Amino acid sequence: MLKIKQYVKAESLEQAYELNQKKTNRIVGGMLWLKMSTAQIQTAIDLSGLGLDQIEETEDAWKIGCMVSLRDLELHEGLNELSCNMIRESVRSIVGVQFRNLATIGGSIFGRFGFSDVLTCFLALDIEVELYKGGIISLEEFAKMERECLENILSLKLSLYAQSAKKGSSRRC
Repeated sequence: MLKIKQYVKAESLEQAYELNQKKTNRIVGGMLWLKMSTAQIQTAIDLSGLGLDQIEETEDAWKIGCMVSLRDLELHEGLNELSCNMIRESVRSIVGVQFRNLATIGGSIFGRFGFSDVLTCFLALDIEVELYKGGIISLEEFAKMERECLENILSLKLSLYAQSAKKGSSRRC
């Protein structure tokens, strides 16, 4: 059974980062995979108040915050148009809508589960991962990192086809 001694809703990324330096502390999102563990967590660090639950389109990419739910990804027209519905298809069979409403993309990517269609989809899309104090690296590089070296995921950057899709290219799904 999962045991949590203390809960902190982070007021800043810096506070979350500092708290997360202790091995017995853990970032929590939807907690759908974590709650099935037998971990003992000293401090659960909640990022929900930091605005990381947004999907933003920039001039050359899409930025997906780590707290975006899998359901939000499933329903996002822009991302699904860009990925030829690959993102939608990678999440739609995950348990049920209620589960996808709570599960976050950050947890799905951070967990690096071998059974993850989400991770496979995002690896195929050549995503970059933004880490707090760790810069931007490819998702492929992130997936190979030792768990002890992993930092907080802030966002995912999808730049594949973004320019051509916005300019009305003839690319077809």
